[in-house]
Amino acid sequence: MGEAVPAEDDAAPLDLARLLRGVEEEGREFVLTRGGRPVARPAPERAAARRAAARRARTPEQERALAEFLEGTRRGWPGDVGRVSRDDIHQERLSRFDRP
Repeated sequence: MGEAVPAEDDAAPLDLARLLRGVEEEGREFVLTRGGRPVARPAPERAAARRAAARRARTPEQERALAEFLEGTRRGWPGDVGRVSRDDIHQERLSRFDRP
């Protein structure tokens, strides 16, 4: 069912913003209550829930590979390579494992 959050107190708007970030980024669910009774149950949109699940499902090796890729995109590609496609990147990485 998710975390019960009372909607009566003054901190509710701040809590709501924090809770909605959890829904969006982690796929969490919670229930807004008023007078102890459930009033609303915000839930993640399906695509957001899939993205959150994908983030949780990465292995440490996948996390390292993603971090390496993102760092490469921030630094820019070395030299004057022009436009690089996803397939080019994949082939370059596979070539590291080719054996003569």
